[in-house]
Amino acid sequence: MREFEKLVELLSSIPQENFREGEDEYGLFAFGDIASEADELASELFITTNGQPDYEVIIEFNKNNDFKIRAGETDSFGWLTGVIWFPDDEHCLVFG
Repeated sequence: MREFEKLVELLSSIPQENFREGEDEYGLFAFGDIASEADELASELFITTNGQPDYEVIIEFNKNNDFKIRAGETDSFGWLTGVIWFPDDEHCLVFG
């Protein structure tokens, strides 16, 4: 899926200085223009039109990439945000 490749390219191109430590369990957050573009693409890819996680697409992405998508903040209705974890499990991009 070409969109997966584009997302991985964006994530891989986020400069190291565009990560900052979060005050919660997320580790080092990505920010900046490239991170915003990746957030937008991830939201399009992994969130359905009714606002739910698209588990089928998420599972497919997770099977074929070193980046892994997991739930971020949740409530009784489900996911509020998703988190793309980088291969080092320290850096991440929160989307949604």
